[in-house]
Amino acid sequence: MKGFQRALLTGASAVVLCAAIGSAAFAQSNAPTGTNASNANDTSAASQPTVIAQANTTAQTNTTSQPQNEQAETVVVTGIRSSMRDSLTMKQSSDLITENISSKDIGQLPDITIAEELNTLPGVNATRDRGNDSQVNVRGLGPRLVLGLVNGEEIASSEPDQDIRWEIFPSEIVSGVQVFKTQSADIISGGVAGVVNIKTLAPLDYTGPSFIVRMGPTYNDEADSLPGYSPWGIRASGAWVDKVTNNFAVAIGGSFQREKSGYPSFQGWGYNLADGDNAPILAPSGCSSTVTCTTGTSTSVPWGAQTEVTEIQQDRTSVVANAQWRVNSNLEVKFENLYSHYNITENQFQAWYGRNGEWGAYNDFYPPYNGYNSFGSSYKVVPGANGPDVVAADLVNDYSSVTNVLAHYNEDHTLLLNGVNGKWTSGDWVATGDLSYSQAERLNRWQSIETENYPPTMTYNTAANVVPSVTTPGYDPADPTNQSLPSYVPGESAGPEHTLDHITAGQFDVTRSFDGSFFQSLDFGARLSERTKEHTDYQWDYYPVAGALPAADLSEFNVKGFTVPPMVYGNFSQLFPLAYGNQAYEAPPVGSDQLGEAWKVHLSDFEAYLKTDFSHDFGFVPMTGDLGVRFIDVNSSSSGFETTNGGSSYTPLSVGHSYSDVLPSMNLNFHLADDQLLRFAAAEAISRPPLDELRTGFSLNPTGTPPTGSGGNPLLNPYKDVQVDLSYEWYWHEESLLAVAPFYKHLDTFIGYQTVPQTIGGVTYQMFEPINGKAGDIDGLELTGQTRFYFLPGVLKDFGVYSNYTYVNSDVHEYTPAKSPFEGTGFAKNTAEADLWYSKDGYEARLALKYHSAFTVINGWDSQELLGLAAETTLDFSTTYQWSDNIGLRFEAHNLTNQAERMYWNNDPNEIAYYNIFGRSYLIDITYKD
Repeated sequence: MKGFQRALLTGASAVVLCAAIGSAAFAQSNAPTGTNASNANDTSAASQPTVIAQANTTAQTNTTSQPQNEQAETVVVTGIRSSMRDSLTMKQSSDLITENISSKDIGQLPDITIAEELNTLPGVNATRDRGNDSQVNVRGLGPRLVLGLVNGEEIASSEPDQDIRWEIFPSEIVSGVQVFKTQSADIISGGVAGVVNIKTLAPLDYTGPSFIVRMGPTYNDEADSLPGYSPWGIRASGAWVDKVTNNFAVAIGGSFQREKSGYPSFQGWGYNLADGDNAPILAPSGCSSTVTCTTGTSTSVPWGAQTEVTEIQQDRTSVVANAQWRVNSNLEVKFENLYSHYNITENQFQAWYGRNGEWGAYNDFYPPYNGYNSFGSSYKVVPGANGPDVVAADLVNDYSSVTNVLAHYNEDHTLLLNGVNGKWTSGDWVATGDLSYSQAERLNRWQSIETENYPPTMTYNTAANVVPSVTTPGYDPADPTNQSLPSYVPGESAGPEHTLDHITAGQFDVTRSFDGSFFQSLDFGARLSERTKEHTDYQWDYYPVAGALPAADLSEFNVKGFTVPPMVYGNFSQLFPLAYGNQAYEAPPVGSDQLGEAWKVHLSDFEAYLKTDFSHDFGFVPMTGDLGVRFIDVNSSSSGFETTNGGSSYTPLSVGHSYSDVLPSMNLNFHLADDQLLRFAAAEAISRPPLDELRTGFSLNPTGTPPTGSGGNPLLNPYKDVQVDLSYEWYWHEESLLAVAPFYKHLDTFIGYQTVPQTIGGVTYQMFEPINGKAGDIDGLELTGQTRFYFLPGVLKDFGVYSNYTYVNSDVHEYTPAKSPFEGTGFAKNTAEADLWYSKDGYEARLALKYHSAFTVINGWDSQELLGLAAETTLDFSTTYQWSDNIGLRFEAHNLTNQAERMYWNNDPNEIAYYNIFGRSYLIDITYKD
């Protein structure tokens, strides 16, 4: 509560000053009085209207805020223009600071998944997975601190933590999205960064076409360069809304997408850091006239690297089935059902460089090693964040290995959400009850065939700001006649790995309205949820039954995008039984279950809130707002396995934990004029610890000096912050907005990995584990400007612009690496979006430019794998043409600049982790609606 009081004091002077200025301006204005709380939308995520205005209807422009030289006109508003107008209506009418995405017609949103739409919003950055936007960061904070909801209900996640992969939601099944950047007591806790609420169709409220079907091909130009692979996919969707009676309606929507894509990737395996306990010392043989080092230099050296070319097929099937029934004038019932299935199949062609340790330069750092004494290698060493970095080398007569890998990967996601909501109204009382169930599941497996070669000489260059390269002068490691299967290089099965998450929740809310008083309403409610997430994994090796792969079944190809040796191509399904016999069809062998990765976490969460909405004049300025408090009580239990002997035996282990908190919040809205708002918000908020970090189960080495260990931490407490927000919003035209929104967050607690002493069974271990530790401050500024050029003559008035810029300053850091820790996950100092659009007589076009500066990401599923993502600029284009009232055409092009994705280790751009070339993707489709 003290933090909340500090937040109020921090913002008080700014609010009073701005309100006083607005009061003076309002007193001199003849503008009509602004909306009051009784006209504003309910800010509850569950009660936000799905559709704000009719689709394809004739709308009268707002003459109140028009220049006098513009004649009032009657226009038909559709497509991009319609969505942007409705988004402004939602933003203006909310009591919170929000960003909005609106779609009147089913399937009208221009992007393939909702993640791409989220990426256009102020202060939002999406990270890419396989070239598609996936998880989102909000205002400098990563996906862990973003809460995901569907129709106001929490979503289960197929990730080991609780992050949401937003690409699982095709845009066709979404009617709107609201991003809450400030807190309200009646919204589920968990979104320190923000709350993203996806809304599906409410059939009785829908007024667009009752039937829509859309279909067309997709194309990826990078996949077109891969051997034996088609780059063509398909996207299809349909929806039907039937108002059976005036009081009962159903809506069914579905989509299918088969996206074919492929890309080359260069991947570094990490570095043996110069500041580590076993840092390599550059010996005299490693120094030459071309090397910027001296004898005895402690350096960071790479463990190795790999090239990967991936042929990907992503199939996404989604269905929404909703019903809405107004039983009588008092009672309304909604039934909501969402199912999404997302399958990824990959054929991978890889070449691993230096698996035998030669990239680690042991021949020259620790000669003699492995029987070789080359003394002819040379290295390029540059200053790095954690000491000098080896970024390039000529490994002469080192015989660094090239392991050619043919692999198959499959990842299968499902998401299910069922809910029933009842709303009862009687006079000034409104009561709602909601029951929901959400389940998410992921099953994935990777299998490989591995052959081995030893070129005498290898060169590499992976420095920052260069395209990575590897060469093997005079040697072809992909020669089909030389693909041996040595017994010491077995094939591998990583998986099946299984993650299951399910949430059962019940919520009850009551609102009492008051007329003609300061207090407009009193809201109170409670929510109880039970959540369980469990994870298992298997890993084992396949030993060859043949000495080599048959040359007749192999070929080789060159990689597009960077310089590396040729790679081996072959059919995995055909070659696997030739290499490993019947092992392909056997069940996981005994002992292959990874008990150290087997865990189960259960959360029991009770929350209750009390909130009042009020309305009053602040001087000459009408003011609306709310004040509330939310109480949370969470009990968790975690079960897993513990080993104290390197994994040869495991002991079951279970740990419980609980925490509770009181989270106050306040929102004030000053209606400076009919088209101007000043908002102030202050709150305390939490985000729950990642579920995989709550796992119990440890790997302990009691005989070490000192004893060491690693594992999860079932005693973690949540992230918590105090946040203050201001927002000035000027809606000077119904399609125009200028918004300035400064914000401040003080994170009281943070979660990151660190080595800390911990006593287990009477032994004190140096444990590398997630902990609650030091956090810091985040402050920033969001600027948003959008308008149609209605004030320009001729054809120019049919153009418009949408733009935003966000600046964030943060002193929040992760805890690794120790010498130069990463900035907090998700923190991008600069983010900008600039869209130019055109809309006239059924034809629309949009050119969208997105930029973000470098920021920290958690790559994949391992939260210990922190990486830096380099700055990116992407350019997208879309256009639509409404051929008739019933038929429309659309074309989309994504990543037109072919922006490569570059990531790096250890907060050091010289230590390459990934260099991905995703290519450009295209879509064309036809829509029929009636």
